[in-house]
Amino acid sequence: MQVRRSAAIVGGVAVLGAWFASATGLIPGDSDPAPLQPRPSATSGGATLDEEVRAQAARLTDRLRRAPSPQPTSRNPFRFESRRPTPVERGVRTRPAAVEAPPAPVVTALPIKLEGLAEREVDGVKKRIAILSIFTEVFLVAEGETFNTRHRVKTIGTDVVELEEIATGIITRLAIR
Repeated sequence: MQVRRSAAIVGGVAVLGAWFASATGLIPGDSDPAPLQPRPSATSGGATLDEEVRAQAARLTDRLRRAPSPQPTSRNPFRFESRRPTPVERGVRTRPAAVEAPPAPVVTALPIKLEGLAEREVDGVKKRIAILSIFTEVFLVAEGETFNTRHRVKTIGTDVVELEEIATGIITRLAIR
């Protein structure tokens, strides 16, 4: 307890001493500082700083007069209302040209990939299964099965699968890569 007490007293005396030391320069009438004299500053060619500031102001004013004025906008980000409709030009009505029917959409082949082949034994007979993928879908199909409502597996070889497109009868061969 004695150590803490003496440390508190020494710390308090140190704080008071620092405070008194910093206050010595603040006593009024103790010393009279010399009055500040205006002195000329170095300028870039003009006689005084005042003349240089006036020349800069004149140049800036002239430059602002020559600057393009901003274009008025019809958009106000602080008002929420619909845009004004554009005026319709009145004139002679003409019949619109005959619109041709757009061409029939071209059906592109899906990116079917043969991911792998598997075999399983059913009643002592080995049956091959093709593992096909279209984008993120995976199909496990055997010979004769239909998948994706558009294709049927015609044959499954050791490393090749033949697919038949049901609508057109086009046969596509996929090989393992």
